[in-house]
Amino acid sequence: MHISKLVKPSITVFALIMSAHAAAQQQETPNAYPWAAVFLDYQDPDQPMLGLTVTVNHYDKNYPNWGYYLGYARSKEEDLGFEAPAEGKRDLTMLRLGVSYSLTNNLSLYGGGAMLEDTTEYTDGITQFCTDCKPEWHSDTNRDWGGEVGLRYALTRHLVFGIGYNSVTEGGVFSIGYRG
Repeated sequence: MHISKLVKPSITVFALIMSAHAAAQQQETPNAYPWAAVFLDYQDPDQPMLGLTVTVNHYDKNYPNWGYYLGYARSKEEDLGFEAPAEGKRDLTMLRLGVSYSLTNNLSLYGGGAMLEDTTEYTDGITQFCTDCKPEWHSDTNRDWGGEVGLRYALTRHLVFGIGYNSVTEGGVFSIGYRG
């Protein structure tokens, strides 16, 4: 058997394999298309917190399944119920930042860091004997850091639900969102 008879079919097969591989790399992964979503979040560490999370899928063709998110939540201002003339209030604020990974178009994992800020403002209850005097306010802020992990599932192309665990609040984060 002559070598030229083997080389020509081998080169043809090699060229077909390489062109198929190049075409596959140029196509985006069928399970990862670009999207962005806005979520309404609920969590309840001590008092209920509502927040917003914005998440986007990564647009880099080399990493089509990766994305990132940023979330902010706040509680209602709670009256501490001090006896007059003292006053006091407390509120919670949370900031969340992380990455996500799409397993399919409908299911993704997410994880990242979270910071919970617990702020208490109060007066000392001492009043001055003057008409224009105002009480002196004091503020204490406590920041706790932790992480979170969770899942997001798209029930339809636009309606997405999320559930996760946050180590700062030692509780769940529940989300409903719109994906476009």
